Amino acid sequence: MLEFLVECVSPANLPATVLLGLVLLYWLMVIVGVLSAETVDFDLDVDADVDADVDADIDGGGFFAETLAFFHLGEIPVMIVASFFAFLFWVTTLVSNHYLNPTLSIVVTLYCLIPTLVVSLILTKIVIMPLVPIFRSMNLDEKLDLIGQQATVSTSQLDGDFGQVTIQQNGPPIVINARTETGQRLNKNDLVRIVRFVSETGIYVVVPQKSEIK
Repeated sequence: MLEFLVECVSPANLPATVLLGLVLLYWLMVIVGVLSAETVDFDLDVDADVDADVDADIDGGGFFAETLAFFHLGEIPVMIVASFFAFLFWVTTLVSNHYLNPTLSIVVTLYCLIPTLVVSLILTKIVIMPLVPIFRSMNLDEKLDLIGQQATVSTSQLDGDFGQVTIQQNGPPIVINARTETGQRLNKNDLVRIVRFVSETGIYVVVPQKSEIK
């Protein structure tokens, strides 16, 4: 046991051990209630701003968008993905150094860093895959709860192709990707009401608030 602990804190393995330690400390604080409810909501919901940015990046395409989609960020909370990665990176680092770098040479560790990261990312992808349907169902329920709520246009404009709106609440505001129902162009700070969620695109459909007034 002592030999294992010494190996964990050796210079070759210390970065991975520290990363895992920070993740464990975070979840310990969540469990004992040191972090506020708002902070927990930030991570379980990927935060309103982060979630909207992730959705926007995925809509925009490109390598970064493909990377986000590959790890299901925006569907699975960031901290859960990061926690699995930290644990698997720690295990992969210890195993690779134990068998391929018995002298715990820093130089050899650096050579193995990229392969270790790649293996850890692949393992993370495999581990989180069973969680995807669960979080998709949870996220869909939460998104449907937003239908009927009032929001404010938060981008310079909102039309049938582009835009985001902000929903004010007791906690942090919720920022979501939205489009107008008829392609009508709205301006920043215009009031709208959410009327529909399109699950295929992950985008909300809104109408001007004034059109709801009888």
